[in-house]
Amino acid sequence: MADRAEGPTPGAALHYEIAVAEALTAHEDELLVWLSRPTQTNEVGRMAGLMAVLAELDAQRPLQTELLELGASAGLNLNLPHYAFALGRRNLGNQKSDVRIAPFWRGKPVPDAQMSVVAAQGVDLTPLNVGLAEDRERLYAYIWPGMADRIDRLRGAIAIAGVYPPKVERGRAGPWLMAQLAKPQPVNTRRIVFHSMVMQYVPLPEREAIARTLNAAGSLATPDRPLARVALEWLEDRSEVQVRLKLWDGTSPAPRDRLVATCHPYAEWFNWRGLA
Repeated sequence: MADRAEGPTPGAALHYEIAVAEALTAHEDELLVWLSRPTQTNEVGRMAGLMAVLAELDAQRPLQTELLELGASAGLNLNLPHYAFALGRRNLGNQKSDVRIAPFWRGKPVPDAQMSVVAAQGVDLTPLNVGLAEDRERLYAYIWPGMADRIDRLRGAIAIAGVYPPKVERGRAGPWLMAQLAKPQPVNTRRIVFHSMVMQYVPLPEREAIARTLNAAGSLATPDRPLARVALEWLEDRSEVQVRLKLWDGTSPAPRDRLVATCHPYAEWFNWRGLA
């Protein structure tokens, strides 16, 4: 007997389509409100890229870190000191944490450095509050079915946020960043502006304003008050996700701009190049 391909029968497919149509009709008002808000994934696994950059920078010059995140969603990324990271053969962060971020790691090893994050805050147009059931539900809704690791990470990150509430302000990224960078920067502190999978949603004029703000602030940077931008974003043609570092430290007329890694969109793997 010839093998028969498995799959839903025509009758089952029809019942599924009818059920979806009925749900869309019965709950149209609720769905339209839900869809009117922007995407909010807040995938903490992507913080592996930032943690590796911090380790590389700290290995070169140990400094405290002040983290500013654009498009912070619920602010779960701001709690990276409370997560455990396994980056290749290197363990970083809080190894007792219930949130373990361990992507498949290719390329150069990460330096053994234990950085100190002394301040972390973010901004979002419509920040989520994990203290609210509907906002927690929204975060879970952006995870594809069957991705158990992502669900476990999110569950653990939400629990940690209950103990260490992230600081996220409501507003536009450009004006907020200008206000933050205008504040005095403590000596021996590295300011890191971070964003992941955000710039594709930011209008071009605001992206250009952010770049101008960073260049202006970077022109005042010094070795003991450096400024860095760490971006984990799609290329414009969506052919690749890159982790890039732009560093202003007063040692050269122009900032250093480097491709430090390519990675999976949800940080399942990293191909690490490093800073050298």
